[in-house]
Amino acid sequence: MAEGAKARDEQAPAAIPLTLCRLLFAASLLLVVVAVAVTVWLLRYANSPLNFTAQSEHPFYFTIESGASLGSIARNLSSTGVLSSPGVFVALSRWQGASGSLQVGEYELEPGITPMGLLEKFTSGDTRQYRLTLVEGWTFQQALDAIQASPGVRVETADLTRAQIGQLMGIPWPDPEGMLFPDTYFYTGGTTDLQLL
Repeated sequence: MAEGAKARDEQAPAAIPLTLCRLLFAASLLLVVVAVAVTVWLLRYANSPLNFTAQSEHPFYFTIESGASLGSIARNLSSTGVLSSPGVFVALSRWQGASGSLQVGEYELEPGITPMGLLEKFTSGDTRQYRLTLVEGWTFQQALDAIQASPGVRVETADLTRAQIGQLMGIPWPDPEGMLFPDTYFYTGGTTDLQLL
């Protein structure tokens, strides 16, 4: 019988000292408190209005270029006075899973927008819209001049002849006169004159 009790004592796991248990509990509790504090702080930041230092009551226009990284977008927003903490904005974007979903375009940022509202705007592609009206009775040249002079339009046809423009428009004859429909058109910044034709 003494041998059986001895075998059981040898197989029993060693007890964890009480001080080690307390230390592990305290470390776990501290980790949870820090995680909750960071989450609360990030949520507060995400929903607090941004202070535009460069602007006051007027909207501010910001462009996200093709190929721009999240870090460069945040730094540009910081350099224009929209963001005070670009690193926190990057962390918020990654936390929300929006870092790879930012859309190219020109955005109108209203005073009072929050970092979360900024992310929603950038991921939804809610870009600034421009308006162009082609008046009935205008010649092709008048319409082309109006298109090329419109804000936000990238001119690609400046050095082309009317016949070359017509060919790019897919018109089978050499002169595009009469091929433009008089109407009001809406477009985003960076649209080319050829796309509007």
